Amino acid sequence: ESGDPIKSINVLFDITQQKEQEFRLRRQQSALLEVTSAQSVKEGQVAEAFQMITRVGRETLGLTRASIWLYEENGRSIRCAAAEYQGVHLHEQGTVLERELYPIYFRTLERDRVIAANDALIDPRTREMASGLFRPQGVNSVRDASIRQGGRIVGLISFEDGRQNRNWTLDEQSFATSLADAVGLVLEQKERLLTDKIKLANTQLEEKNTELERAKAEIEEQAQFLTESIKYAKRIQTNILPAKDLSELYLHNYF
Repeated sequence: ESGDPIKSINVLFDITQQKEQEFRLRRQQSALLEVTSAQSVKEGQVAEAFQMITRVGRETLGLTRASIWLYEENGRSIRCAAAEYQGVHLHEQGTVLERELYPIYFRTLERDRVIAANDALIDPRTREMASGLFRPQGVNSVRDASIRQGGRIVGLISFEDGRQNRNWTLDEQSFATSLADAVGLVLEQKERLLTDKIKLANTQLEEKNTELERAKAEIEEQAQFLTESIKYAKRIQTNILPAKDLSELYLHNYF
């Protein structure tokens, strides 16, 4: 009987956790629906889509910062394409990180795809970033996922908490990975639309070339017809009019 109160507390705790998870899942599903149905995502509008994804991700997870980074120079560096901070809805671009400065982090992310560091300052996968990045920016926990496009790793999406060490739940990790997939979808859609535009432009160019060839053929045909007409007219003239010497004789005698 003495254990009954403890069991009741445990059951209540489990129910509370379950309710919290259900709430998080509903919120995450709603956020993913907002992202996947956004016109900017469907049309591959990179800047607008990235801003929306970082905003939705940060707000849904209740974090201090969310950012999207894309590889440059064949993967030797990575550039911030969008970032949003709590309280200041500012999306900045241009910050560059060199891969050679953080080899463990990048190797781990590319191998495992996901890094969920509850304490980023001491986690073996992220601690090489502590002094140069995390401490100056007040970052305690990070949850990063690589962005893939056509089977290639093209960047990463990062979520950071600067208020406390955060124990990332499985559903939160899954949600962050889904947002990374959404970023990949935006990039693929942009590339697909660009390819379609190039195909359309090539088709239109071929049609113009065909029209020019047709016009050229018509001009050549008309020129040939004109040449033949002139030759025919000259033959008629030759047959009708007397020869030059004879015509001069006639004129001389006449006048």
